[in-house]
Amino acid sequence: MNKLFKVMLAVNLVAMPLVFNLKAQSNACAQAEADAKADVNKTMWIGIGCVAPVLGIVIANVVEPTPPSSRLLGKSKEYIATYTDCYSKKVKSIRTTGTITGCVIGTIGWAACCLIAFFI
Repeated sequence: MNKLFKVMLAVNLVAMPLVFNLKAQSNACAQAEADAKADVNKTMWIGIGCVAPVLGIVIANVVEPTPPSSRLLGKSKEYIATYTDCYSKKVKSIRTTGTITGCVIGTIGWAACCLIAFFI
């Protein structure tokens, strides 16, 4: 019984920090995604997609977004790494989606203008 207790205690001492670390990373990623949604101007990226679709998609994916440093003050290295990675991925995703949406809207708009001009 004593040996089983020691084994269980050792497993708990090893496993519990891992569980808490996974939860902290999940919280960091959820917070980063929420902040990214609030920070990105979707309308601007839709406009960029209408005006310069190819260039907009390239810019949306090449320019590396960085979160404001004030959000990361006093956080652990693991939290900062997870938050920054999740934030960057979400911002790029929102930018790319907005640019593609703008590209579709712009294409439909130009096609409508050409059809109207052709039939007038």
